[in-house]
Amino acid sequence: MDPKLEEKIKNSGNNLVMRVVGFLEKLNWTVDLSTYYYDDTTEKPREIDIIASKHVKIIEDRDHLDSFKVNLFIECKHFLNDVAFWLHDNDKGKALSAIKLVNMHTEGEIKKSSDFQQHHYLTVSYVGKLSDALKDDENSVFNAITQPVKSLIFFKENNPVRGIYYPITIYSGISGIQLIDKQGKVTSQEAVIYGLYYSYRFRQEQQIKTEYFCVDFVHENRMSDFFKRIDGEVSILENHLRNSAIDATIASQARVMRNNQNFRNSNR
Repeated sequence: MDPKLEEKIKNSGNNLVMRVVGFLEKLNWTVDLSTYYYDDTTEKPREIDIIASKHVKIIEDRDHLDSFKVNLFIECKHFLNDVAFWLHDNDKGKALSAIKLVNMHTEGEIKKSSDFQQHHYLTVSYVGKLSDALKDDENSVFNAITQPVKSLIFFKENNPVRGIYYPITIYSGISGIQLIDKQGKVTSQEAVIYGLYYSYRFRQEQQIKTEYFCVDFVHENRMSDFFKRIDGEVSILENHLRNSAIDATIASQARVMRNNQNFRNSNR
């Protein structure tokens, strides 16, 4: 093999992609590789490394409306040089808006629930707001921040399947992200959230829409802990929707019983 090709294969992010795919498939996620989407800012097709999904049933003996999907939009990056994030206070209101629930009629009620306040976007004090890296000629850090967000937006707006949506970057090659706080102190961390506003053209109305997003940067060594956290948040959502569906069913049955009783009374 050509030594240059051998070196390229060694440092290719595709190795990480396949490790992440194998990890997710063992956890029974449905995985789509190298899915393309339309980037409205460049008017060109773009690629997201992995879209992983799980179908969650709320009440099994009812129709498909009593279910939802968990959708993970994952970019994989093998960084060759250190990456630094400058930290800023985590605004809990913005973080709450970054929890992307789609076609959830009780979204406000869900987000106000005490259990959902433990969502990991809401429990951190600081998020990354600025970034830099050594020798980043290919804008790998910028792409790691924006690719999961842009792909999530495309599928959320063009095929809004009921569910919860997460933008994620899994990385390798470095031991962690270098974090600089307000006092200039530098620490290293394997898992960190990067918060950003992103503006895009809302295709149905052809208007510019701006949303806040939280992108998880997770070292591949932390995948197990991270996806357990996701599973816990999904379980909270599942329980809330199941209880709401049961309450709605009970209320509906009560209305039917009242109507039947009123009908019988009127015919006496």
